[in-house]
Amino acid sequence: MAGHKGFFDLTSAADLRNKLHREFDRLRENPVDQDVAYNFMVTALSMVDWVYARNPSAKAAALANPLLKVCSHVANGAKHLELNDQRHKSVSRTETTDGIFHPAIFDPDIFEVPRLTIHLDQEVSAQLGDSIEKRTLGSE
Repeated sequence: MAGHKGFFDLTSAADLRNKLHREFDRLRENPVDQDVAYNFMVTALSMVDWVYARNPSAKAAALANPLLKVCSHVANGAKHLELNDQRHKSVSRTETTDGIFHPAIFDPDIFEVPRLTIHLDQEVSAQLGDSIEKRTLGSE
């Protein structure tokens, strides 16, 4: 269809932001859903392209944000099935942890709940700590 802008109903940065919120809600519902975690990272990274499409210096500044560095590392690494690409230096490894308590009912800081953990490399660990979990990514 000639002249159609966007991807189905995603036609603006606001639409993409709303998608990011929906992905985070899905990740909260199922904290070990790797597909949703990947979608969340790709959407967060894509927001930068949409918001700063006409301002390369602002885009570069936004991509210096440590959380967006992590998103870029994971999104691009997962896309190429190679997390340890030398162009990215934010993530050392990822880990899935099984848990016995449901995170919607039990406090994840106290109880052993299932989680996805991203272990950070030196580049961003000084700013974010040694690792982040899915609930940290969505709260920033």
